[in-house]
Amino acid sequence: MATRWFLGALLSVLPTLAVAAGAAPPIPDTPAGHALDSWLTVFNNGDRAGIEGFVRSRASWLNLDAHMTWRAQTGGYDLLAIFSSDPTDVVFLLKARATPGEEIGRVTVSATNPTQITELGTFFFPAGATFIGFRVDDATRRKVVDTSIAKMTDLYVFPDVGKKMAQQLAKREKEGAYRGKDGETLAKLLTADLQGISHDKHLRVNFRPFELPPLPQAVVGHPQPEPIDCHFVKAERLPKNIGYLKIDGFVNSDECVQQAIGAMAFLAHVDALIFDMRDNGGGGGGAGGLLLSYLFDTPTRLSDYYDRRTGQTEHGWTSANVPGTRLASIPVYVLISHATFSMGEWFTFQLQRSKRATVVGEVSAGGAHTTETEVIDDRFSIRVPFGRPFDPVTNTDWEGVGIAPDVKVPAADAMAAAVKLATEALRQREH
Repeated sequence: MATRWFLGALLSVLPTLAVAAGAAPPIPDTPAGHALDSWLTVFNNGDRAGIEGFVRSRASWLNLDAHMTWRAQTGGYDLLAIFSSDPTDVVFLLKARATPGEEIGRVTVSATNPTQITELGTFFFPAGATFIGFRVDDATRRKVVDTSIAKMTDLYVFPDVGKKMAQQLAKREKEGAYRGKDGETLAKLLTADLQGISHDKHLRVNFRPFELPPLPQAVVGHPQPEPIDCHFVKAERLPKNIGYLKIDGFVNSDECVQQAIGAMAFLAHVDALIFDMRDNGGGGGGAGGLLLSYLFDTPTRLSDYYDRRTGQTEHGWTSANVPGTRLASIPVYVLISHATFSMGEWFTFQLQRSKRATVVGEVSAGGAHTTETEVIDDRFSIRVPFGRPFDPVTNTDWEGVGIAPDVKVPAADAMAAAVKLATEALRQREH
């Protein structure tokens, strides 16, 4: 995701802002402003002990390790402007020191004494975007709720669950649960209500407080191809002729299929193979299925796939033909973590259910469903799961539960564990 934000509501935002170059703006002399000042000081200092003390005393709900990762990624922030402020809430513009672009941040504190930070986070503000703000009128609010109800009724992969979610949203709307909420809060409340019934991690109402800039006319009329990141991070041969392929996502493009073919050509003569899916957040396309096809001698049944939109179920199979050399007889290992999601889990699921690979690491995130995004207006959209892959024998998938590894170890130790397993397997083959 391109956002770092948490639960919260923005009370008011200026629609435009001219940011003057030079000194940072004064931080408001309010409880929220003081919290912002304290956070920026310890965050920019980067000292773990200082940040840990801040978390303990002011925001115990924050995850310290995640916060330290955030600090490492950004290198700290420079404060560019204050968008809005009241005693318990401040919205501001930041520039990360280690990454390009600007971010809008928000700090909200409790009204109690001593104050506690209840929300803190940022999201990226695209260059050229028009800031609209977080406030929404009643007509927009009703449209968002009504659209969400309709999509659950008409599209959600399980009709009975979709009906329950639609009824819940209608009930909550009648009770006034969404009345008077700003855009961010409304999206988060709807998401929580929907996921509270479905436990579906793909299902989400999204909000952004800006409108993206229009494409230049030259781009509209004659789109220029952009370089594609296929997320094939590393392919290498390890000692003992163990192959290693790290894939952090799957992209639906011919170029990525060619990269998959190239990776397997490079690894064509390894004696064991490790797929690293620990940072694979999902995606789509044919590269995943093609990679699987290299690991079987003959067409092999994969999971089936149901599409609510058509009512049809398709049967999945590996490809009968692949370019290059098959690796159907070598030991295969798949590394997963709590972050492995969606298509990364699909790839792992196929190899585990067919007993073609040993899965090493942590229980994965648990997102099985396929989705489409419905644009509601210039700030709201809803991501609706409409299909599911499933084991044709057990009728099960990994939605909400994740994939349990065959060898359970912390994700950081999964690589060493897999290399050890592969080395032992190869040693036994020699005897």
